Amino acid sequence: MFSLDQLTLTPRNAAAFAAFLASIWAIKTYIRYRALMLAVGWNPGPKTFFSRATPITLLLPDIPGINRKADWTWKEKYWALQQYGQDIVANIIFYPRPRAIIQLADPKSIKDILFNRAAYPKPLSVYKPLELYGANAITTEGETWRIHHKVVVKSFSEQNNKLVWKETVNTMMELFSMWEMEGQGDEAHVSSISELTKSLTLMVIGSAAFGMKMTWKDDEVPPVGHTMTFRKTLQAINTGLVLRLALPNWILNLNSHGRKIRTSFDELGLYMREMIDTRLTSPHHHDDLFSNLLRAREEEKEGGTTFTDSDLTGNIFAFLFAGHETSAHTLAFALAHLAFYPEVQERFLSQIRENIPSGQLPTYADMPKLTYGTAIMQEVLRLIPIAPVIPKVSEHNTQFTTRASDGSTRNIPVPAGTYLMINTIGLHYNPTYWEDPYEFRPERFLQEYEKFAWLPFSAGPRACIGRRFAEIEILAVLTLFVMNYEITVTEDVKEDPKKRKARLLDPKRGPVVMYPKKIPLTFRRRASS
Repeated sequence: MFSLDQLTLTPRNAAAFAAFLASIWAIKTYIRYRALMLAVGWNPGPKTFFSRATPITLLLPDIPGINRKADWTWKEKYWALQQYGQDIVANIIFYPRPRAIIQLADPKSIKDILFNRAAYPKPLSVYKPLELYGANAITTEGETWRIHHKVVVKSFSEQNNKLVWKETVNTMMELFSMWEMEGQGDEAHVSSISELTKSLTLMVIGSAAFGMKMTWKDDEVPPVGHTMTFRKTLQAINTGLVLRLALPNWILNLNSHGRKIRTSFDELGLYMREMIDTRLTSPHHHDDLFSNLLRAREEEKEGGTTFTDSDLTGNIFAFLFAGHETSAHTLAFALAHLAFYPEVQERFLSQIRENIPSGQLPTYADMPKLTYGTAIMQEVLRLIPIAPVIPKVSEHNTQFTTRASDGSTRNIPVPAGTYLMINTIGLHYNPTYWEDPYEFRPERFLQEYEKFAWLPFSAGPRACIGRRFAEIEILAVLTLFVMNYEITVTEDVKEDPKKRKARLLDPKRGPVVMYPKKIPLTFRRRASS
């Protein structure tokens, strides 16, 4: 006979009820798992319990099958797919709800995805936090994206390309002059090369993107109406961006660091508002991105296109977000590789001396001649793609075809709404397209290669709009460093050289991009410079 005592909550009853709920969840999850596997054609791939979007994953270590940290694609590289015998696999996540993610390192299928924007849009929810100052070319899709893209592309003009080269050269020469004044002209020791490259690229973006000139000496005073200089504003934004995107204002206001982050974003908004007002009334012609974007907007207005001030500031902020630290980290890794591979450095020096007369500075017109420098940059970005994955979504039911390691052809059904993850690292280490993929070998880019097996800037209509800006800046920096200085790794007798090389060239994985450790480099002036 039923008794009220049976309703009393006891440890035994609670455990039984929890077991009952767990059983129901397990049965539902298994049914959903079977349905997912059927939907993706029972194709193989990793099974992971926790989704990375689950907060508890921040507290757990990397445990294959249970929890994968942000750097798992770097740790596994091509093995993430190779272990399953094909270049497209189906990742299955179980919690909080079962879902499939199609992971790709197959150039043909990737090309189809990247060139079919309507069928494979971006998952916009991932990018919406970047609309701090307005919508932009990163955070939009469809007709709205088309308008943003049309206006923004116009701002990356040939005149701006020349300005990027000029400002990069000027910034580098100012650095060399500063070293001279500090008594480091013949031998400069940099304790962390990424700190130097972050300052360098910030200065180039300041002048070539915003028209705001900065110097290596941070002794400026905030202009009237501001509490922070433009330099300190950009520095604070770059260091505090993740917290600003992740935390609400009331949490940021709890301490001085959070308040400084909020202030820096307010300051940038004010600076950009002043730039709009100044450029619209200025009789002078400027070729920085901000001015070009303003002119492009006015041209489109005449054709009836609406592009608001918030669209303008949104796109400039998007470029700052996408363009500063990515270029800085690429430069840091490139200089570190040159230090560890002196034979590559010497070959680049020979090409520089063959094409640039002694005593002259490299010009923008010299850039096409410096093919080996470009190859160095490309190879560094192959080995360490700063943005390790490219996310997409399948708009419709579709199917990919890939070749398995046994030579057979595999079909991978993809249901509508499925997340797609282009595994850039896995692709860049795929031995089908890259011989000895772990070797640093810039020469591979001086010959034919599979273009869609190299995607540090993505490709297709939504490829990185600022790619040319970054390439010009990086090549100018590498050229000036190599033609004037021999680059070496600062000695440390306490650590085995091979282990040190492996440690220093192994990147860290942040929430968005990969970045270098603290890499100490020494620059010794060349006898002929």
